[in-house]
Amino acid sequence: VDEYFTMEVRTHLTCGSCRYSRSHDEMYRHLSIDVGPSSDDDNAVTTHHDRTVQEGLRKFFAPEKRELKCEKCFFESATQHSEIKKLPRALIVHLKRFIVDVSPDYSSVTYRKNQAEIELHQNLSLDNNESNGVLGDYLAIDTSYPKKRMVPLDDFLSIDDFYCQTLENGMDVDAMSMESEDFVDVVKTKPKYQIRSIVNHIGTSANCGHYTADALRPYEEQDTKKYDNLGTIPSMKWTRFNDSFVSRIRQDDAMGQKAQKTAYMVMYEFKDIVP
Repeated sequence: VDEYFTMEVRTHLTCGSCRYSRSHDEMYRHLSIDVGPSSDDDNAVTTHHDRTVQEGLRKFFAPEKRELKCEKCFFESATQHSEIKKLPRALIVHLKRFIVDVSPDYSSVTYRKNQAEIELHQNLSLDNNESNGVLGDYLAIDTSYPKKRMVPLDDFLSIDDFYCQTLENGMDVDAMSMESEDFVDVVKTKPKYQIRSIVNHIGTSANCGHYTADALRPYEEQDTKKYDNLGTIPSMKWTRFNDSFVSRIRQDDAMGQKAQKTAYMVMYEFKDIVP
């Protein structure tokens, strides 16, 4: 679990006076990001860009002021900034839709749900030169990537197809016995995260509702491509898990406008992409 889901983040605290800096490492199995104001909030000022997973991640890692006493000069303010030390194979993003409201006199506590639309993108790039490359802005110089996979150069398929085949046949890519010159180290090319599954909360209240899960899973179909060296390559299709009922759905059902209001947790999987 730790190897697959854990992200290591190095947090730096810099004194606002003497600039003394200290750091420590933190572990996350998921990242909880803020959800933009809902469209029915009359007092909210928001834009389209406030309601994306990318913007939520940007705010999660953004520098912030902390009221902390410096151990050198005893100044009581510091700036905190974070950088990603280790990337997980699976990145889970939790959308903070459930809000707790406490009255000024603490006499009552109420719960509500933010149903704002959160735009879901298929990819989260690690290249900060790309529009969806927000994570690339927060990578440490010594960032550790998920365990590399070596992919045959001859008759090279897309990474998605190759990944489907390894899942279907239980192939251990690292254990494949070929000469090193027959491989390309895909971690050193264009790695990114691709969306793999979404947990939805169906309901307008934080007090009740129903959970469903949508996931991309491989299916073997008649029109699937055939390759002599790898056999049948299954295609990835969205599938909905609703209690005991399992059904195929369209991508728009999984990531469209309706889903953007109900998405509660989103899982992205690390992919090694050849340019």
